[in-house]
Amino acid sequence: MMDLAAIQSKVDLIQPIAAANHQLAPQAVAAIASTALVVAELQSGQHSAFISANLVLLPSSAAQPPNQTTQDYLHRLVLSAESAAASISCSSILAGAGSESDDTGDIALWLGPGDFGEPQAVLQALGLAEWASAGEIASFGLSLPANSTFAQQLASLQEKYCFRVREANTGSLVLFFLVGRMDEGWAGLLGVGTWSD
Repeated sequence: MMDLAAIQSKVDLIQPIAAANHQLAPQAVAAIASTALVVAELQSGQHSAFISANLVLLPSSAAQPPNQTTQDYLHRLVLSAESAAASISCSSILAGAGSESDDTGDIALWLGPGDFGEPQAVLQALGLAEWASAGEIASFGLSLPANSTFAQQLASLQEKYCFRVREANTGSLVLFFLVGRMDEGWAGLLGVGTWSD
């Protein structure tokens, strides 16, 4: 587990991700590292850890990492999201082809036990509430073929919902979230996109 605040450069995160995830293309590894680092830059008052072997962002508000079974599931979820994104020629299935940049991908998110059934609770747990306070929060739909591996992986999440937060000042940076409940706690995916008006 790596403290994202201690990462000096993107390469410091790319290397352990690549070493533990040989099945990912170099571009996907770089995109995943970029997403984790963007989130770390936006957080206020806390820092997240990143489990590079399973591609899981763990906010400091989470009491402990998920058990290994949950980490393995989240890893499969990220890999299936990456595969689904590649099938539509983009780097993030959450941001989709509408994102103007393919520099970021989707990472898993572990929130743990609690009440995370609404966006503000998720943003608060991640230390992103201050960043999002002047921005626009909106729900969005995620349409996938029913028989896709990604759709099958999502079936394990209950009470799923998606939302996005658009940066207030320039509006170009958008964070995308897919969150749902598991037996052990709340989890999901986080992606980053770039949009302009």
